[in-house]
Amino acid sequence: MNTRDLTEFQLKQTRRSISNRTLGGQNETFITGTIDSTDTTFWIYDDGADFKSAYSHPTFEKPDYESLDALAEDFVSKILNTLDGTT
Repeated sequence: MNTRDLTEFQLKQTRRSISNRTLGGQNETFITGTIDSTDTTFWIYDDGADFKSAYSHPTFEKPDYESLDALAEDFVSKILNTLDGTT
């Protein structure tokens, strides 16, 4: 199992849940949603991701990583650190 396989059960282990999940885009498909009880919104694309909170708006793009698994691991790590206030 890798980070791209993060399940709702695993997310709940971090005491977080996702709401307002939608599929969008015209030229590029993405999934967006919000982390409950926060000001954090995320976007996940086929080849990247980003999130926006009051304190951060990093982007994660495929050319910057050796693999999509590495990108996903960094995205999840950074969003969880931001939510925990450790970044």
